[in-house]
Amino acid sequence: MTRLSPPFRRIITHDLAPFAFAGIFLSAVLGYILIQGMRLTNGIFIYALDDAYIHLAMGKQLALHGVWGIRPDEFTPSSSSLLWTVLMAAGWRISSGSVLIPLICNCLAALGLLYLINRVLLDYSVGWVGRLLLLAGLIVIIPLPTLIISGMEHVMQLALVLWFCHQGCAEALNPTTAPRSYRLILLAMLNTAIRFEGLFIIAVIAGMFLLARRGRLASAIVIGGLLPVVIAGLISLANGWYFLPASIIAKTSLQRGGGAALLPNLANIDYAYRVAPLFLLIALANIVAFVLLRLIHQRPLRRQSSVFHLVAIGITLIHTGYASFGWFHRYEAYLLMLNVLTLVLGLWEVRGPAPRRVSQGLQLSGIAVIGFVFWRSLFYIPEVPAAMHDIYRQPYQMARFLQTAYPDVPVVLNDIGAVSFFTTSPILDLVGLASLEPLQLRREDRFSADTIAALAAQKQMRVGLIYEKLFPNTIPPAWIKIGSWTIQNKTVTLFDTVSFYVFDPANVAEARSHFQAFSSRLPADIIVQESP
Repeated sequence: MTRLSPPFRRIITHDLAPFAFAGIFLSAVLGYILIQGMRLTNGIFIYALDDAYIHLAMGKQLALHGVWGIRPDEFTPSSSSLLWTVLMAAGWRISSGSVLIPLICNCLAALGLLYLINRVLLDYSVGWVGRLLLLAGLIVIIPLPTLIISGMEHVMQLALVLWFCHQGCAEALNPTTAPRSYRLILLAMLNTAIRFEGLFIIAVIAGMFLLARRGRLASAIVIGGLLPVVIAGLISLANGWYFLPASIIAKTSLQRGGGAALLPNLANIDYAYRVAPLFLLIALANIVAFVLLRLIHQRPLRRQSSVFHLVAIGITLIHTGYASFGWFHRYEAYLLMLNVLTLVLGLWEVRGPAPRRVSQGLQLSGIAVIGFVFWRSLFYIPEVPAAMHDIYRQPYQMARFLQTAYPDVPVVLNDIGAVSFFTTSPILDLVGLASLEPLQLRREDRFSADTIAALAAQKQMRVGLIYEKLFPNTIPPAWIKIGSWTIQNKTVTLFDTVSFYVFDPANVAEARSHFQAFSSRLPADIIVQESP
């Protein structure tokens, strides 16, 4: 039997073992979530967010028809994740249309992320036990299983952000030859291609190189990062849309027009406190730790861990001023990762003239904060099966209803994910992710019952599945409500009730028949209410 040489054996047992154990732990948690979730969805795998199906729909149309949109005959910039959409298209080609494409991509990205975190910690000489504990802790704190089952691009975003930040900090302190510089430019492109928040990372990394008097590299990073944004924006303008993707405009203050979105929104701090308090706690602890390490322990600013610490804080501050939080923990996930990592690395390297008791107090305080966040994050795990149940009971059932009762019939929606993927119905999206006109009406402050009724008539819409609470005093009075379906104990859906409308009185009898027939086949815990 051939034995491994001592150096190779050390690599396997010491360097990679924490990564391997973390992968096993993640697999166990994912297995538990999938078993519990599919018990609630009648054995059908359902993603925990409806938006995952938007990417699947766009990937399908790109793979089959070469069209960037949710339908084969119309360009729609419904996603701001350019890279993820391309990956969905490639996966569609390879797998012949498997719904598991996002799950598989996320599992692979998660393994890549865990390997990268382990590699970064090795570079900072963190021991075997420390790496294992931090990897397991980050799996729960981020929370990585939630992001994987959500079916979105955020796991890959985390890996690309960490890789970019780590490489940037290393290059800033230890300049090398061209290969690493080219790698930074490529990582800048990938970061904005996966999510436009990559611009925040580019701003901080490029600013760091400017301060280091390396303006040429800073400019190249900015140009590389802007390239995907500009190319996508020009294509969108050429197709009659706005420069930015509809998903960014519809979900931010940009939908109101004007330049308000160019100014930082300090109200985001209060919003983060309400929807992402654990992130806010870690971010504040990280800022305090950086200041104390600098003042008490006189940690040099030119140490790589100090630069990494500053980069994480800078990205956090920019995101807090300009971006959102919450929505099933995905928007702040990359910030949690950066802040936990840099907090741990800072405390790991506590040195200086301060008394030992002060050093130990600082370390124990940091451990207590991270331990509390870990404990509270454990409560996120049961949310994932509940979220899968939500999507199964509402968006998935909406798609089933249209498939069976109204195949290929034009429909008005405000939640397009599952319907866009599982059906071929023409869609008028009142939110504006897949329809330009409602977005224009909102930006021009002309979104009203009259304009919506005229738009639906112009596009020959026949039925509607709508959240009434999202459109108070905006649903046209001529639309005829047939009934509604209400889910109980919702976790991720925007509202608990979706209402079914028809627009022509001549179709009411047929609509009631379809509504009653489908309602009898719904899950037993959905409340059915038929309108008089």
